Amino acid sequence: MKTIARVTNSGAREARVSPTGSPGEERWDAIAAECADWARQASVAWRDAVVLVPFVELLAPARRAFARLGTWLPRIETTRTLAASLGPPTAGDGESGFDAALDTLVATQLLGRQRWGEEWMRRDRRGFEHAAARVATTARELARAASSLAPASRPGWWQAARAALDGGVGGPAGLEKQLARIAVEWAANAPDAASTDRLFELRPSAWIAIQAGGPDRLALALLAHGDAPALVVETDVPVDQPFAAIARELAVEAPAHALCDGFEDEAWAAAAQVLDHLGRGERPVALVALDRALVRRVRALLERAGARIADETGWKMSTTRAGASVMSLLQAARPVASADAYLDWLKSLPATATPEAGSLASLEANCRRRRVSRRDGVAVDALPAGAARLHAEATATLDAIAATSRRHLPGWLEVVRDALERWGVLAQLRDDDAGRQALAALGIDPPLAVGRRASLSEGVEPLTLAEFTRWADDVLERVAYRPPAAAAADEAGAALPDVVVTPLARTILRPFAAVVMPGADHRSLGAMPVDDSLLPRSAVEALSLPTVADRRESELLAFVQVLRLPRLTISRRRGDAGDPVAASPFVERLRSALAEVRTPDGAPGDLRAWRDPRGKRGLVAEPVRPTAPTVPADALPARLSASAFEALRACPYRFFAERVLHLSEPDELDDEVEKRDYGTWLHDVLAVFHRERSEPRGRGAQ
Repeated sequence: MKTIARVTNSGAREARVSPTGSPGEERWDAIAAECADWARQASVAWRDAVVLVPFVELLAPARRAFARLGTWLPRIETTRTLAASLGPPTAGDGESGFDAALDTLVATQLLGRQRWGEEWMRRDRRGFEHAAARVATTARELARAASSLAPASRPGWWQAARAALDGGVGGPAGLEKQLARIAVEWAANAPDAASTDRLFELRPSAWIAIQAGGPDRLALALLAHGDAPALVVETDVPVDQPFAAIARELAVEAPAHALCDGFEDEAWAAAAQVLDHLGRGERPVALVALDRALVRRVRALLERAGARIADETGWKMSTTRAGASVMSLLQAARPVASADAYLDWLKSLPATATPEAGSLASLEANCRRRRVSRRDGVAVDALPAGAARLHAEATATLDAIAATSRRHLPGWLEVVRDALERWGVLAQLRDDDAGRQALAALGIDPPLAVGRRASLSEGVEPLTLAEFTRWADDVLERVAYRPPAAAAADEAGAALPDVVVTPLARTILRPFAAVVMPGADHRSLGAMPVDDSLLPRSAVEALSLPTVADRRESELLAFVQVLRLPRLTISRRRGDAGDPVAASPFVERLRSALAEVRTPDGAPGDLRAWRDPRGKRGLVAEPVRPTAPTVPADALPARLSASAFEALRACPYRFFAERVLHLSEPDELDDEVEKRDYGTWLHDVLAVFHRERSEPRGRGAQ
């Protein structure tokens, strides 16, 4: 077996700024120096070596550190960027392409072709679609695991996967095992192995892997393959005692810990702490996204203060205006679309799409006045001329989408693109950053390449409008919108944002001047991950797949790595909407480790109490009196009925709005039927029955 050299770089915390003036890059200077020393001892051709880092955000600091050595620069890549530089993989018909939404669609069709799957779909559509999503997830998990193995060992690994699922399919887990077998056979055709095959064909002078946040299985497999010298730089702490190695360092300057009274208080506290760092010239600041809703609120507060933010997490594309505009078109195109969905789509169109003033308002008023609940129930002859023309053009567009019962996926994308272009929405989306990302995620703009269109037409069966709508909604739910970074230029001319919003795992080894981690409670940090795989525990162990415990262990290692960054602030709230919120188990383990060491003044170690940077401002009470309504005398009613006078006594404001301003609530298009309506209908039916029935007949009457 090949011997892989290992060196540990746990990283000291006492240094805050490297000689280059960039915060946190002293760690990379030490890693680069260790790699260069090993290469000299091993007589490695330095410029032909390949250095693998865990994720793409580490490429820039790693390359800067290796460039400062003043020697030839080795090739510094991630496994993904290195594979991409060798050419893109191509998915064949029905193969998993590592596109979650498309894989789920293919899995749904794959299971639907089975007789039992077709019956399941008719009986329980939602449960069937959930099972298809789990099959796709399991297939991607297996395909990624296989792609991290050397090509020669993959056939044996797939045989072991099939053997692990052998046996009967009866019992409580019989259905899951049957679905897992389908996932295994489907994943065996995954195209990603082709790209990793080319990785194993590389012959560099040496492999060097920087290990952070847990092992990278593909990187370790590359190091073990071939005859090239290999080095692993371990930056993680021992997982059995993760806090013991740094507890003494943290006792000197422990992270600050803030307890907040609620959601809004924690958001303001986190924003104030970030601004306090920026006020002292400490940038960039990492804002760790543990709680997405909380971080979005913090981001809004920071934007209000003028901070330049680079968001690496984003939020769901479906929640953006661009995503809603595409989905409103598809919802309105359904043959049984409601009038509400129809009007929502028309209201989302650009103002230039309805040049006749008041046409949309007239159409809506007519629908409300006549209580039209469905799009196909609009009476054209009852509409004004402008509203009738708008309705005719809109109906033609929507009917063109729904005209064909089934289309291939490229055909649906083309007809949706034509509809968006017809109403000026496509140009509007092209001018919007979220719109461009939404169009690219769906494959609408730019249009799919000819080869990709042919692959989707052959590999995916034709879809109905409802199936295509579900697929588009799934895509927009899975894809994250990442707003463009608003960055300033540092002295070297490089883009440098004030704040970087990033997941916990992406903070490792990055040159941050300070870190703010809100939402560090038992729900968001250290919770046991959800396992959506269909594989039984015995199969996971036999195939050496990452378990739920492994993923939690990787999160723990990432948390310990963050503790080594300077000026860390952790916060959580005491309760949320009346429910108590407990501390994160990782934070509790950290406090236990700190309590076993002594601070310089001899006291037991602990997290540092947070100093609130928010100032206090005294305000003088200035009560605001309610304003009295004033109207011209001729606008007041000359006479009042008894009911109007009673309404004036009950609520003058309501009387003013209804009788003077003539405001009224718009009629609902589709009123919900109440229980008393059912009772009224029942009594009417019984009354008609008793009134119109014939005379009672005798028992013997035929």
